[in-house]
Amino acid sequence: MLLIQSSTFTSLATGAGIASGSGWESMDPPTDCSEQGYDFGTWCDFEDACGPAYDAAGVFLGEEAQRDGFPCPDGSAAFDMPVGHPRSCCTCDGTFCALPTVDTPSPTEDTTDDPPTDTSFNGPCSCPSGCTNDVPNDSTEVCMHHHWGPLSEMRVDRVSGKNKETHSYVFTNLGESCHHACMRFGETVGETWYCDDNSMFNVHSEDGTETNVNVKEIVQTVTDGRCTMLYPGKTRTVGKQKNAWAPYMTDSSNPRCHYGHFRGKHKCYVTRTNNYRLCGCQQYADLWDEEYVPNSNIAPIQGTQGWAKVSDQNCDQYCTSIGSTCNTDVLNGFKGAYDMRALERLMTGGAMDLCDMWDDRINKAKNPTYRDTDKHCYVNSPDSNGMAECGFKSNTPDYRFCYCGDAMPVEP
Repeated sequence: MLLIQSSTFTSLATGAGIASGSGWESMDPPTDCSEQGYDFGTWCDFEDACGPAYDAAGVFLGEEAQRDGFPCPDGSAAFDMPVGHPRSCCTCDGTFCALPTVDTPSPTEDTTDDPPTDTSFNGPCSCPSGCTNDVPNDSTEVCMHHHWGPLSEMRVDRVSGKNKETHSYVFTNLGESCHHACMRFGETVGETWYCDDNSMFNVHSEDGTETNVNVKEIVQTVTDGRCTMLYPGKTRTVGKQKNAWAPYMTDSSNPRCHYGHFRGKHKCYVTRTNNYRLCGCQQYADLWDEEYVPNSNIAPIQGTQGWAKVSDQNCDQYCTSIGSTCNTDVLNGFKGAYDMRALERLMTGGAMDLCDMWDDRINKAKNPTYRDTDKHCYVNSPDSNGMAECGFKSNTPDYRFCYCGDAMPVEP
């Protein structure tokens, strides 16, 4: 029997959801462990399945150098260790390095009235005489005392992408896709941003002299060094992954950073609840060669005119049943993550609890649609030429969004 190991395979994001994993929940188990064509990467879901076990054992998975017999980054010897996996045909076994340990000083009494500061993503104080509560014990010492602000405020601008234009690199919050993050950050600076799936290509150096630097360099730059300097006197490397949500930083007391060495796998729509994703954003007008204009047809329903969630019948049938007709022109004009966000806001009364992700990768005649298993909302890309068909249907618990009646009047 062939066991798929985490040291040689990593999980791949597919069209299945990843809000609570990477999609294995909706897959049938493999019929045998050498089944040709089966997506063992997704089924084994190594990061979510093996990560907690590694943390509990105080180890992290070595890279190719360690499997070839070279020492760990701190100079210690790598070692093999068996680690179980909950799903068939998978194993978390591998070659490991021990996580460095840090002596935690005894807590001191807080005599201030100020609320405690969340330091979960601040860097360590590293000084010869040590630190207490992230403050050097000897203020006269020459030491490294890094204090990093929130990931949500980190931003680095670089020329990159297939269009070789300026992109802004920012991090997502937990449970947030890169589409969400680009919109959120852009709005904080008064601009309209859109995530670019191709932003990991052609990343230029800061001075522009190098036109295709390693993506891990941009990961390290955006985090201001925290990815490799997590322990006093010790360094670590930015790991390499080939999944659709790389680059990212893990959410844990011992965070690790990873970059994606398959640059074309990076996808904006993916949402992770346990990773902070790094996203490449660009101003909407630069990416799509036109300004974003809010869609006037995304408005509250007026009688039989407007949007509806429809299952088990097509849009023609539904609209006819309420004495109206399906409007393909409005459906063709609905495209991009901004329109999907606006429709979600309309359908939820502002709660925004419908879609975990806005997937604009593939143009389909049935879009916009909703998949219930992973709260996955599909929408055509902003450059779609229109291909809507009112005769297609979605079956419960999935549904499609139908528009019945005339277009909404455009306010002057």
